[in-house]
Amino acid sequence: IVVGGGRVGSLLKGLGHADDVIVRSTSEYKYQLREHPGNAPKDGPIYLAVPTEKIDELYEATPEERRDDLVYMGSHGDDAGPSKKEGGTKAAIFFQVDTPTDGEPYGKVIDPSGMSVVSGKWAGDFARRCMKADIQTHIGTPEQLEAAQLTYLLWLCSVHTVGKLHGKVHVAEVEKEHGEEFESMLRELAGVLVKEKGVTLIDDFVTRLREYTAGLDARVVVKPARHKMFWDISQAHRQNKEEDPCPQHSKALKKLKAIPS
Repeated sequence: IVVGGGRVGSLLKGLGHADDVIVRSTSEYKYQLREHPGNAPKDGPIYLAVPTEKIDELYEATPEERRDDLVYMGSHGDDAGPSKKEGGTKAAIFFQVDTPTDGEPYGKVIDPSGMSVVSGKWAGDFARRCMKADIQTHIGTPEQLEAAQLTYLLWLCSVHTVGKLHGKVHVAEVEKEHGEEFESMLRELAGVLVKEKGVTLIDDFVTRLREYTAGLDARVVVKPARHKMFWDISQAHRQNKEEDPCPQHSKALKKLKAIPS
């Protein structure tokens, strides 16, 4: 079952099995689980290709015995809900799917980074689907998944912040016009993850994230909640009369009036 008929949902359906189904609402999802119309399978992965705010509702609509079949796609900060759910399969994805054209089942896939990681019960199924579209997806340990999720979070906090500071509309403009400033913030926040959280990042993460950013048409949006972890670390150091480990990031949040609550 694929929940959500957007770009990623259509991709997962198109790369899956003939008896896969897409559902687009919670009521349709409940009916599918209960009745299995069209002889749909009664087991297998349930891909939640939906916005974060829909996760809890779908989780509660899932029978307890099927919750381990849920596949969440998200990151810390931006998608903290999926990250906090126990069990299931979790994926940190670093690819973009264009809008399908000319009757295609899914749009063109852009995957310049090869940084996607999946972990859990249905990791193999997710990775096989991605492989069909030449998406490099690593089946990792929970620790490797967390590192990928936090890498995505530091990317979010860097690219959207620098973009907003300069009034940019799309994230690709940040890489093209303010690449050095963007890289500086990436490295600053990465240093915090390594020192404060003990996270192990891949050696060339900056190069890969910049390549990833260059091909994205996503809009620049600053969400204060995304920045809470880094802001709290900065605050703790300041309260102890220690040097702020991410001054560039803190200064930007103050200027943008985007201090997390």
